Amino acid sequence: MATSKNNIKNVDEYLATLSPAQKEHVKKIRQLIINVSAELEEGLTYSTPAYRVKGKLVVGIAAAKTHTGFYVMSETVIEQFKDKLRDYELAKTSFKIPLSKTISATLVKQIVLARINENSSTPLKTPAKK
Repeated sequence: MATSKNNIKNVDEYLATLSPAQKEHVKKIRQLIINVSAELEEGLTYSTPAYRVKGKLVVGIAAAKTHTGFYVMSETVIEQFKDKLRDYELAKTSFKIPLSKTISATLVKQIVLARINENSSTPLKTPAKK
């Protein structure tokens, strides 16, 4: 492992901590997300890749031993796409993409755009004061 997960400063450093299979899977999903909108800003949340628009969290991804977690962070959006996500293990606000499977660019785009639209209907949260 190149870097302790606690010291990760960017997505490339995060990727360097992964096994080759995990890295390849996460990179493919990452690219699908990035391709959705030029407005998406890539960063880290809880030391894993996260994507925001105007400071609002849209989606996140994280590698696990046998899958990549796709964090939609919205029960409403998961429910909206439940039929299209039937091939994946669902949780309340996320789903697992096994390392042996892919996800379509169309479905990623639909989910990300749904989250961007959902976020645009709620006010931005102000950062906590230090």
